[in-house]
This record gives sequence, C-alpha cells and structure tokens, in this order.
Amino acid sequence: MEAPKYSILETIKINKVTIYQYGFGNAFCYRQKMFDTVKIWLAKENTPYTDLLTEVAPLIDVYDEKDSRKFGPCVLGKVNNLHVDIKETGLWVTGSLCKFFYGNNLKTLDRRTTKDAIMMLSDTLHLPFDLARVSRIDFSENIYVEKVPAEYLKCFGNASRYEKRVYPFGLNYINGRRKIVFYDKVKELKKHDKPTFATIEPGKNILRYEVQLVKYLLQQFNMPKLLLSMIHEEGFYSQCLSIWEREYLKVHKEKRIILNPVFSGNTKEFENTIFHMGINAAGGQNAVIDLIDQGRMAGASKMSIKRLKDKVQKANKAEQLVVISDLTSELDMKIKEVVARERDAF
Repeated sequence: MEAPKYSILETIKINKVTIYQYGFGNAFCYRQKMFDTVKIWLAKENTPYTDLLTEVAPLIDVYDEKDSRKFGPCVLGKVNNLHVDIKETGLWVTGSLCKFFYGNNLKTLDRRTTKDAIMMLSDTLHLPFDLARVSRIDFSENIYVEKVPAEYLKCFGNASRYEKRVYPFGLNYINGRRKIVFYDKVKELKKHDKPTFATIEPGKNILRYEVQLVKYLLQQFNMPKLLLSMIHEEGFYSQCLSIWEREYLKVHKEKRIILNPVFSGNTKEFENTIFHMGINAAGGQNAVIDLIDQGRMAGASKMSIKRLKDKVQKANKAEQLVVISDLTSELDMKIKEVVARERDAF
C-alpha cells in the first residue's frame, strides 16, 4: 500500500533546510510560538504495509546499525536535526520539531505551525506521524529582557518538589516528571548555532524559559492516550500554557531588601536588620540558601539545616523590609503577557 502524500503549496530554503508550506496554513506566522522538542513513537501497526527497515531507513542519514537478541535489528540515523531509531516494531523520533521545521529553534511552534511541521515530517518519511504517540514534549518561549539573563537568574531560588541545578549559562529544576529550564539563549546560539546567532541584533538579551514534560504525560494530562495530532488542539495547548505559567510561579524569586541600620531602641527590630545585612553581604537569600545546602556535605543534621533555611526564608518575607526586585517584576509581567497573548489567539 502506497504511503499517503501531503499537499505542499511551495518550498522555501532557510539555513539550507527546506521549509514546506502546506495548503491549510502559512508556515511563516510571526506571532510568538511555544512548542519545541518532542519524543514520539510510531508503531508498526499504524503503518502495516510499510517495511520500516528497508523503506524508511534509506530516507534518513544512517550513522549506526545494530542487531540485538532482545530488540532485533535497529537502524539509527537523522533526518535534518531529528534523531530516528528504526526497529521492526516501530520507530522513535526525538528532537526539536521547530528546528526541523524552521532550521533553528530561535523560533518555536504555535498550534498552526505545529500541524504544518507534523505534515512536513510525515511527507519526508512517508509515514502517518499524526498517529504517533507522544512521550515527551517541551513548551517554551524566548523572553526578550532588559538586562543580561544572568542578572535574572541570580533572583531565582529553589522550587517546591524540584532539585535545582546550576549550569554555565542557565538553571535547571528537575523532578521525575518534568524539568523547568532557564538559560541565556544568545549564549547558547553563539556556542551551538553561529549562523542563527549572527542574525540576532547586537545588544539583544533573550532569556529562554522551557517546561520539559519528559515522563508520565498521560498522568500529567489525565488522558488515556496522547497522539502527535492532538498537541495542536486548543484544549491540549491551553493545558500546556497553564502548566508553563504554573511552573514558573513555583520558582522562588528573591526579593530586594531595603535596610535602615539605625538603632531606634527596639532590639528585636535592630537584630532583624543586622540579620538582613548579613544576608545581603553574603550575596542575597539564594546565595545563603546555597551555602546552607553545602552544610549537608559537612555533616550538619537535616533538622538544623531546615531550621536555618526557614529562618532565612522567613526573613525574606518581612513586608516592612523587602520589596519585589525590579528584575522579577519585569519577568513576571512578561510571563503574564505571553499567557494573555496566547489565550487571546485561541
């Protein structure tokens, strides 16, 4: 049985990658977009008349072939930037769907261009990827900010039920189901994608914020199944948008402390002021929390660490001494603007 063909109006080259414009929508939608990386599985039962190993493997750039007793023959390769793992029982496709579609991931995919990208992938490999099951999806946005992203990342503390990890130009918050990711997009492009980096206007600051849903998607969305064709539906997109906003709010943002170190006769108030001055001198609340966490390596008890962290966090909530950082306020406002813009587009 011949594989289905998809209607293409025209093709355009961007960064040496062919961009397909399909009959139902224009690929060049300049409104901001939010889908990026996916991991999908297309089972053999969804394309029963296609011999995956002999018919699909020639369509990818093969870099390895294996044959194991447990999984049988396997062909590994790439189609543009996407990694493809072909088995007799089906195939995995993993990578940035927007980079496959646009040639870079400075742009991300909205509902319409996600549908275009799925059809482009289907046409490229002659397979019905709208039937593929989704096991990972990233929801992301590039936030244009006033300062360099490192200044904003300094304001980010811990997040409930996440492990915080610091990287050279970003932060990750990780748990068993998802990751919250913030990083300097300009620095990332400069290191990994110089042609796209060269297109960015000098002096622009871009903070990338992603929520990566990496496991247990059916439980997270309370769905019996999640097919690739479903991710551009309004209901699913709305759920992703809500998760994206909710996870941002889970990250504790450091507040700026205003001090007036004058002893007015109230010893308790003066003691609190001196305590805040110590926090400021150590680099702020987040820096102090990190120092306390290092105490575990030195053998401090869990209870003593918890008490000390609670004291520092409580001090940061004293309304008469703290105000929200200007950087945090700016970012909060821009996150709200993204959410409002996307919901208005439904």
